[in-house]
Order: sequence, then C-alpha cells, then structure tokens
Amino acid sequence: MPSRTSRPSQKLVSLTKDYTHAIAYHSSAITIFWILFLFLSLGFGMLSLTYYVKLNQQELKIQELNRLLLKSQIGTSNQPKNLITSSKPVEISVTIPSASGTKDQAYNSPYAMLVRGALSPDGTKYAGYDDTTTGKLGVGVITLADKRVRHIVLFDTRVESSGAEVSTGIYGTIGVRWTDNKTIQYDVMVKKAAGLVKETRTVKIGF
Repeated sequence: MPSRTSRPSQKLVSLTKDYTHAIAYHSSAITIFWILFLFLSLGFGMLSLTYYVKLNQQELKIQELNRLLLKSQIGTSNQPKNLITSSKPVEISVTIPSASGTKDQAYNSPYAMLVRGALSPDGTKYAGYDDTTTGKLGVGVITLADKRVRHIVLFDTRVESSGAEVSTGIYGTIGVRWTDNKTIQYDVMVKKAAGLVKETRTVKIGF
C-alpha cells in the first residue's frame, strides 16, 4: 500500500512559515516607524533652529535701533518748574547775523532754517532750532565748512516745541547753547497737565 504524507507535519511547516512572515512584517513595521520618528524629529529640530535664529536676528535689530536712538538723543532733564501759560502767544522775531562778521556771529540767510542758536566754541558749527522743516522740527547743527545740516534732536510735536509760540517775558530766554565743542544745551517747551513747562536738556554730538 502507498504511504501517506503526514498531515500534522504539513500543518507545522505552514504555521512556521506564517510565524516567520509575521516576525518579518513586525520588524519592518518597527523599522519604518523609527525611520519616520527620526525624520520628524530632525524636521522639528531644524524648524526650531530656524525660528531661534530668526528670533535672535530680530532681537539684534531691536538692540541696534535702541543703540542708535540713545546715541542720537542723550539728554538729562532738569527738574521742571510749574509755570503759567501765556494767555496770548507772542511771535518772536529772530534776526540771524551775517557770516561775514566776527567769529561769534552766525551763518548767512541761505541757512537760516536754524534759529535762536549759537556758534560752537571753536567756531566751526552752529546749533539752533529748526521750526520749518516738516517732520524734523527740533534741534539741528550745521557745519560751516560744508554747510551740512544735521538734525540731532526731533521734538514730539504733540507735546514739545521750541517755544517760538510763547512769550519770553514769562519763561525767560529760550534758545540753544554750547557747553563745549561736543555738548549742546537747549530749551524745550513741554505740555503737561499743570500747563506749559520749560525744560532744559543736553545732548552730545560725535562730529
């Protein structure tokens, strides 16, 4: 009689093959999962690094702007005094002397945009108020050698002015002065709750 193949042996081989395939499939799934996890971690790390770099760049820009602002306008304010506002503003007539005069006189009329000011002690620069240039109302300096005007202090026109609209009889002298060749002292009228207040400030220049 012919021999028959054992059925239990065939089932055992089949189960072994299925178990081997299951292990291989499971290992492949774990490998793919870790690859995806590492890829996502790397992408998130690169994104975080890019954001951090941009944040540092923005912070450096802000620090640079603050440094330039402090450099352009450094001043100390005296204690303000409570003063009474003028009931009727008085126009102040200012005459700029000709540059052909002595060392203590100012420059000629083409540069009369700066008023109520003074020459520097070395006679090379003139500092005064700019009451006419839109967007640059404040204190400016002209170097007489090249006739270049630099605006070193800009007023907040909502609350600050050069005092051209008030009476000097009430507030005294309102003008721009030099304490040395690099330091300028100027008066500014400030609107406060108590009224109009005259403040004296100083600013240093680097030219």
